[in-house]
Amino acid sequence: MNKSLTERLFEECPLIYRTNSDGTQTIVNRREFECGDGWFDTIYQLSTKIESIAKVMQQNGTPISGLPQVRQVKEKFGGLRFYMNRSTEEIEELIQQASLQASITCECCGEAGYKQATSSGWIMVVCDNCAREY
Repeated sequence: MNKSLTERLFEECPLIYRTNSDGTQTIVNRREFECGDGWFDTIYQLSTKIESIAKVMQQNGTPISGLPQVRQVKEKFGGLRFYMNRSTEEIEELIQQASLQASITCECCGEAGYKQATSSGWIMVVCDNCAREY
């Protein structure tokens, strides 16, 4: 995902994309998002929902170290992988819904897509136009 989209997620969801308490960074903070820009809307919607849950948890007294934190976001075998250090049933349901949305969204352009092998042999969720470019 491009730098400006990445920065937007980090700025708008500072609780879930925070660095570790010892100052080290998570994989997502170091390597950013390992997927295409086409999934930005899905990841953004998921992130803002989880951020809202984290804010409520914090208001209810959960210390920062006990709040959900995103560890890694990537594409693997055409699927969205969204890994966290802490979660709840509600968060897991949101992640599952986002994964389903990503499974029908072109990872490159954000249009409707489906899982297919690209011309370079990668398995991705892409539209036919983007599949030809790869």
